[in-house]
Amino acid sequence: MSKVKYRPRSTFNNIFQLEDGITELGQRDFNEVTPTVYCLKPEMLTGHNVGFIYVYTPWCDVCISHITDLYEVVGISQSFGKIFAINAYNTDVHNDQLMLDLGIHEYPMAFLVNKMGYMTPYNYIISASSIYASMMHLNESQEALMVGSGSKRRQR
Repeated sequence: MSKVKYRPRSTFNNIFQLEDGITELGQRDFNEVTPTVYCLKPEMLTGHNVGFIYVYTPWCDVCISHITDLYEVVGISQSFGKIFAINAYNTDVHNDQLMLDLGIHEYPMAFLVNKMGYMTPYNYIISASSIYASMMHLNESQEALMVGSGSKRRQR
């Protein structure tokens, strides 16, 4: 597992580093489906079936307390899932506007992401075991749907 790395809380810099397996997202990484619905661009999930997006602020102690759990999930889910993070106050990539568009006003916040990039609010405890279980469940559900739709085609 990687060492926890983060910059001083006095800055608006991102906490996570790409080499640690967590991709920091910006507004450019999302598609606007409708004026109030956004989805992650599917190419962000290339090679993975599901994703988990963690929305944080760099000075939030609760947000910082989840870093170790997120790194743990990276280590155990890399075969099927990808972990992302959004620094809500990173104005360099217009995340302040993205938070307004998504209606996010409290931190931390999290989303599960399906293979098509659609996001569902994650309303469970933010712990490595809970995140992993939710990602695994979504992955298995998607695989079951793909198998089910394939079997229906064969029956016709």
